Amino acid sequence: MLGLQSVSEKGVSESPQVTRKVLRTTFLTIGLLVCFYVDGWPNLDRDMTPFFKSLHDMTPSKSTVEGYQAIEKFWFSLSGLFVVWACGEIEWIKSMLEHSISQYMGRVSFSVYIVHGPVMNVIQRRVLGRLGEGPVGEPGEVGYSPGVEPSGINGFFGLYTPTQMMMSWLAGLIVMGPVVFAVADLFWRYVDIPMINLARRVEKACIR
Repeated sequence: MLGLQSVSEKGVSESPQVTRKVLRTTFLTIGLLVCFYVDGWPNLDRDMTPFFKSLHDMTPSKSTVEGYQAIEKFWFSLSGLFVVWACGEIEWIKSMLEHSISQYMGRVSFSVYIVHGPVMNVIQRRVLGRLGEGPVGEPGEVGYSPGVEPSGINGFFGLYTPTQMMMSWLAGLIVMGPVVFAVADLFWRYVDIPMINLARRVEKACIR
């Protein structure tokens, strides 16, 4: 009887803790989603867009004087602080970020930032291609153009509707994403890591 009573009391005492944990996780998750929404700050008509108009009106006056970019940076800074805090408090996000794949992505992220521009400049135009254009005018006339055959991903899916644009974007990401990460991995292994090791050796030599 005493054993049943102690188990019952333990369950009652743990119940508020579970409730607080659920409420805390729910609050942080909702806040995280709001921050992600804020990070989608529109480039145009932000002072007329619902929700963003309210944020625009609540921005401190000093930021509004310095222009739209200062307004964005003010809210981006606040959302960034909350995102970092929330990611360190929500258990399922912590476990996801501590996974080996996430850790690798974090280590190679700087290399992706460095190499994605040059890689895209080399392959983007060839992969995406262009839309086809029909002939203009008649042969022999001034301004005649024979037209251009469609090529690449854009030529295959088209760019005339939002769905076509989304399909072209996804296909481009699927094709070019692995190439960017492959080059970034090589840069990380043969440039980034050796430079870090060199900097550490120089640091040790300087502080001896």
